[in-house]
Amino acid sequence: MSIEAVVECWDRRPCNVRHSSKPLGTKEYFDEVEARKYFVEPHIPIFAQFPQWKDKRVLEVGTYSTRKSTRCVS
Repeated sequence: MSIEAVVECWDRRPCNVRHSSKPLGTKEYFDEVEARKYFVEPHIPIFAQFPQWKDKRVLEVGTYSTRKSTRCVS
């Protein structure tokens, strides 16, 4: 499979993009996506230890959305 085919695949349907019926990009959309993500994968908040990264510079690579990054600062 070519790199172009992989890019096209992920551009067509990014991870978890259908985890909400709310309008894409709204707060309600991200709230629903986050709730479903952590219901299905409850180990993520435990492993990531979001609160310990508050007020620190964090680079997150390969995220399904920027929502996880906001958990580090909220």
